[in-house]
Amino acid sequence: MSNDPAVTVKIYVPLNSSSVVDAVNVGTIDLSAGQTLSSFVDSQMVNVTKYPNYQEISNNTTTVSGQPAQTIVYQGLVPVQHNTTPASTTNMTLKVMQTFVVNNNTGYVITYKAVPSDYNTYLAQAQRIMSSFVLT
Repeated sequence: MSNDPAVTVKIYVPLNSSSVVDAVNVGTIDLSAGQTLSSFVDSQMVNVTKYPNYQEISNNTTTVSGQPAQTIVYQGLVPVQHNTTPASTTNMTLKVMQTFVVNNNTGYVITYKAVPSDYNTYLAQAQRIMSSFVLT
């Protein structure tokens, strides 16, 4: 995500016990009243598109819990923090699927990320996790 969000929910589900990277997580960001899905996506993707070797693979509209959503799949050299110390951040080539949804002035970003060689291996499992997300 592009900004340092005010994360109120962060769920990290490792899909591969041997990798800290292959995972699904959910982040939330407080939005200004009336902010649209489109402007939320744009604000989150502005820095992502600057990643070295950034390549958008797909960009589709969908729904999450009945709300309009947008799912973007991309690949690039992404900063990955391996633990809580900033010095542990390294750049890795990752394939990432992010689904964005807005509900009650909260922006949600549901992310599946994996090294490209693992992406398809865990994709079905990640999609099941992501599709179980319910807005209340």
